[in-house]
Amino acid sequence: MYSVPHLVFITALIVLANSVGLFGNFNVIIATIRDTSLRTKAGYLMSILCFLQIVCLVSELGNLRVYWNRVAVDQAVCFRMIAVYLFSFIAQSVMYFMLSLDMLIAVVAPLKHKMWPTKPYVFVMCLPPALVAASAFAASYFRESNPKVTCRPPTAVVHHVVVAYTIVVMIINTAAVAMILSLAYLVNKKGKKLESVRHKGSRTEDSDTVSVSSRNRMIRVLSIVVVVFVCTSYLTVVSVHIALQMGLEEDYHDYIMTFNMVLALLTYVQNYYVLWFRSPRYRRAFFQQLSYLRHCSCFRGRAAEIPARPSNSRLENGKKDSTTSF
Repeated sequence: MYSVPHLVFITALIVLANSVGLFGNFNVIIATIRDTSLRTKAGYLMSILCFLQIVCLVSELGNLRVYWNRVAVDQAVCFRMIAVYLFSFIAQSVMYFMLSLDMLIAVVAPLKHKMWPTKPYVFVMCLPPALVAASAFAASYFRESNPKVTCRPPTAVVHHVVVAYTIVVMIINTAAVAMILSLAYLVNKKGKKLESVRHKGSRTEDSDTVSVSSRNRMIRVLSIVVVVFVCTSYLTVVSVHIALQMGLEEDYHDYIMTFNMVLALLTYVQNYYVLWFRSPRYRRAFFQQLSYLRHCSCFRGRAAEIPARPSNSRLENGKKDSTTSF
């Protein structure tokens, strides 16, 4: 059971993460709503991921009441108290895989990806996270046991459901890493092909250069976001199984759960800051939003100076690559 100093630390950590994470995730969603260049399939999926992480962050604030009670409760009661958090946490975990899959489709079949209607496509891509989360939720709800537990996310769920969920997430995370590596290989291969075409003086040189540049940037942004999540997820799985399988004392459980909380909060707050540093389009939108927030002309000036894509004489009169909003 958490000590008072431990609870103070957890409270400060959650409040700080909410301050940073809610600001960032809301900014990503608002930027997608305001900026038409960000209303792509990838942009919408990123916004949905940010929304799920907003729910996780707000739920963590609500969970503070549970932590401060410091009273063992029935597992069924504990599950109902943090059910919304568990559903959102599982759904956002699978959304990272769907983001990777979306980018892979955009690279392997760009024409089909571009021609598919955006809203039905996004809806279909959101079904697997919702179904996985709903399955875990239903399995936990209908197979509740009634031991007294210290209410925390892992202990709120029946043990065999936790084991099954972690196996599924490990498989999904491994598949996401495989997709990122495949994306890097395919983009590198297309880049080399473009180099050979460039030497032949093809007329499509400029548009192909922009497309490959956009995809390279997309891969870098996605790689950072997914790799951070996958690393934290692996560490969480390992630490949870150490806590559950080795029969450690309650004090060790508390420290392991706090460690996992730090890892989870890191993934909830990262998207905005990765997009800020790695995506010119998002960065420009964020600067514009800050200018409205602070009423400072210097931000508007800086926003205008940041190009959303490589400047090019043919580009100014031509097309942009709408495959990705990165």
